[in-house]
Amino acid sequence: MVSNNEHNEEAEMNREDGGIAGLGMHPLPVARLGGMRREYFERMTDIGTASAAARWIADLLPPWLTWLREPEMKPQDLDDEVQLMLVTGFNISLAVRDAIIMTVVADESQWDEGVISRFAAHPHDKDVAQSMSAMLTAAFEEPESDERRCVRVVELLHTMSGRLPAECTRQLRAVRAYLKWWRGDESALHDALGVLEEDERVTLAAIVAAAVTRHVYPAHAGRAETEDAPIAGT
Repeated sequence: MVSNNEHNEEAEMNREDGGIAGLGMHPLPVARLGGMRREYFERMTDIGTASAAARWIADLLPPWLTWLREPEMKPQDLDDEVQLMLVTGFNISLAVRDAIIMTVVADESQWDEGVISRFAAHPHDKDVAQSMSAMLTAAFEEPESDERRCVRVVELLHTMSGRLPAECTRQLRAVRAYLKWWRGDESALHDALGVLEEDERVTLAAIVAAAVTRHVYPAHAGRAETEDAPIAGT
């Protein structure tokens, strides 16, 4: 685990070079993140878990997909409000988190916004669960993938994780570890174990750690062994 002194030194370096990783990006507003969290829970109380997730993903997908589909866009090109929506969705709803993962790893010809919305809102419906599983398995067995898209999202999540306190970014960092593993990057194990050291309940990090330890990778990663695609979920 990184020491507090190391965190402080990194923070000081970021202040000196004009922001996170020299990008001129400053910490995201934690107070706004707290407000979003309350808003999400209020929606859950008012309209139910499924409808709250559907509404959240409906607001999130247009700006997210615009950024994702434009290969020249950098982390700083994604609006802070959208970044906070991603963190909030990841932290509250694993289904929202997994739906966003699918936009990165699954071939875009296999889904549209309606499909992703159903992944987020109704993950336990039999047809939805089967559809997600089949789509993920197909992507896992595909000999080629959109490497650039995955790299960009890993870079984005790395930048975002540096803009918030660590306790707010465990799911974010678990997704980063998953996408690193998806590319065949063994440093995913370090990331996953770092999250588990903070909170052993982050099951996505445990899935990544187990997969790397067993040398199980997607076909396109060029590794020796592949098995069934690990499902994120709970």
